[in-house]
Amino acid sequence: MAKPLRNHNGSVLPLVLIFSSVAFITVVAFVSGQYLVGRPALMAPATLQAHLTARSGIWKALDNLNRPPDTLKGTNTLDSTFANGLLGNQKDTSAVRPDKLVPDDSVPLALQPFSCDSFGSCEVSLTYAGCFEELRSKGTFLNKDKFVRVRIGGKFSISSDTVLFLDSGLALQSPIRGKLHIGPRDSTAKIRADDLNKLLAHFSNDISDSGIDTMMPALPLLVQHNIDFEKIPSVVKGPLFIDGSLFDLAWKSENKIIVLGDLQITGKVIIEGPAFVVTGEAKILDDAHFRDVTLFSSKRISIENRAVFSGTAITLANLVVSGNAIVENRSVMVIAHGILPKTTSNAAVSQSPAGKNPPALTPAPAAMPVRTSPVPVSPMPVSLTPSAQPALSVFSATFTGSAVIDASVICYNNQLGIKIDNGAIVKGILWTDGAMGLDGKVYGIVYANKLVDGDQAVSGKSLASISVIRGAILPFLDPGQYYVPFFLGKLSIISWLE
Repeated sequence: MAKPLRNHNGSVLPLVLIFSSVAFITVVAFVSGQYLVGRPALMAPATLQAHLTARSGIWKALDNLNRPPDTLKGTNTLDSTFANGLLGNQKDTSAVRPDKLVPDDSVPLALQPFSCDSFGSCEVSLTYAGCFEELRSKGTFLNKDKFVRVRIGGKFSISSDTVLFLDSGLALQSPIRGKLHIGPRDSTAKIRADDLNKLLAHFSNDISDSGIDTMMPALPLLVQHNIDFEKIPSVVKGPLFIDGSLFDLAWKSENKIIVLGDLQITGKVIIEGPAFVVTGEAKILDDAHFRDVTLFSSKRISIENRAVFSGTAITLANLVVSGNAIVENRSVMVIAHGILPKTTSNAAVSQSPAGKNPPALTPAPAAMPVRTSPVPVSPMPVSLTPSAQPALSVFSATFTGSAVIDASVICYNNQLGIKIDNGAIVKGILWTDGAMGLDGKVYGIVYANKLVDGDQAVSGKSLASISVIRGAILPFLDPGQYYVPFFLGKLSIISWLE
């Protein structure tokens, strides 16, 4: 008969190990689960601080871009911050000098928006977006990065009841619904020629980089089907014709298309988003719709028939909006008449003092007759060199027929600026350093050198000032809704892109 076991030492060890293992696994699983659930909440403060740092960088850069250059005359020696850089921290980068924040610079500018680096740091950069600038900021806090983008443009600070600013001329004999100001413009209502030259050089560089000087012109590229839009290259070596007379066409893109020739849109066509840089004329005819498009042309831009345009349009020659055409959604249209930028990098653009005209301006080509036929023509050699002096009787911007324009129109460097015929309606801001012929109706604000008889100017007669408005100028409720390009007015944020 077997004897019973009398020594029980070690019999409970397996039970202890089993329960210990189960408890350890349970605790580890619970802690890991709580960490995974709570990790986003733990990282949320870092993400939020990075986002706030990026936004602070935007405001700091914008404030310094608006700040005038330091001069002894404008320095307040009683200010507590006077000469604080002499004995302070020489590594402080809290201020961004305007000459260091250059558009299209490949190296972002490091910025410390706070007095203490414990809240993070950021980098800012500047790029062009049509007639506006896009300021980008990257905020960094711990291991988190956040990006913020804003669109920057100019803005006038004026009362809503002021409708007409004239540099010279006679007091008006006809009544207007609003205030009239006759005299020199303030600094915010003057073109910053250096900024405008750099913008035009930006588009000119796109053309020169495409090989315009060495490339032979090709046959016109014709688009008549939606599938043909995929075949449009980034550089069209000749005229581009988009014809929707046979089939309705629609195209949405964010590409930049450089056209070494004319651009003509006819028929029922809807184009949204792209940017066109054209060396020839740009014609938007029939029932064509341009939505949120950037259009640059070294020659004339024509919007006719029942065409609809919204976005940014820049021309070095003339702008014509006629027929039942519509310009909508507070677009921006710039006519830099007679300015021909050099095809060099932005760093090589000639500099001129702020508020003065740039030196050695070259006249642009004379206006050519409008071609309304969608049939392609034989290609012409592409050139940015002007062929003739523009006629004095050609207004830089002409709105005629039953055209309706909702835009800010800027006309620079021409004796004859803007002509609004009877029947045309313009809502927005009209700015010109030349004369204006006003026979139509304007809802908004007008800046002009003087008022002239548009019909007499076209017929070649003298440009004597008139004191009677044949049309009408009416105020609108909120002029702050309309922005002008970044080279005019006070820089302001148009929209946030976060």
